[in-house]
Amino acid sequence: MKSDFAQSTYKALALAGVMLISIVSFSVSAQDEFNAATPLSAKKQAAKSRPAARPPNKADTVRKEPAPAAVDSSQARGFAMPGEAIRISAYPDTSAFVNGFYTIDGEGRIYLPIIGKMDVSGMSEKAFLDTLKAQYISYLRYPNLQVRHLVRVSLLGGFQRPGLYYIDPDNSIWDAVYQTGGTTREDGLKRMKWERDRQIVAEDIIPYYQSGQSLRVIGFQSGDQLWTPVDPKRSWWEVVVKDVVLSQIFPIITASAAVYISYLAYTTNRRYY
Repeated sequence: MKSDFAQSTYKALALAGVMLISIVSFSVSAQDEFNAATPLSAKKQAAKSRPAARPPNKADTVRKEPAPAAVDSSQARGFAMPGEAIRISAYPDTSAFVNGFYTIDGEGRIYLPIIGKMDVSGMSEKAFLDTLKAQYISYLRYPNLQVRHLVRVSLLGGFQRPGLYYIDPDNSIWDAVYQTGGTTREDGLKRMKWERDRQIVAEDIIPYYQSGQSLRVIGFQSGDQLWTPVDPKRSWWEVVVKDVVLSQIFPIITASAAVYISYLAYTTNRRYY
């Protein structure tokens, strides 16, 4: 009985599978026939709806000129920007009147001896140097001038001498930190950050510090800041112990004890002799 029921079930399943395969095959063939017929009708419809081609206009036949080459922004703006500075040196006459450090005002002008105010915005370094030589050739014994462009760098926080510095962009971050005397914390370099416009440019400057690459190469801009945390605030007890007892009172006690022990040794030796 069970075997007859199983055979009937298998036959029913086989018949259902054959019917399913037939339906799928019919659907696929019908879809292929529809896809084959559709492009032809679509082409006819597109041909009817396509507007007639217009004759070529004279403006279309004019040859287009190539776009002008982009101008280097550094050359357009000049080698020094407002707020930066220029150091001028005359060699070998180091006592010449032109030797000095000159800042650039907000309008891109610099005040020079004899020349007065001169606009350096948009001027290249070579053009500026040629102008200086032409103006000072009658006043200098040795008109051998050198010009150094300096950018603004703020070194804030836990430095020995924090402040605002003018630094040669060809110097490295190591040179900038060296001018401040280093950090006050042992982990000052590890926690130092490079900031610009209230945004953090780099949280880890150790790779830049070790590479020795110049500020110009790593993308340092005038006005950028280097910040490192200061020493945490100490309690009054730490101040008393470290700054008063250990640094002032303890050396006095040690010196007094040494004098007293020497006196005792001296009196003891005299008693026996």
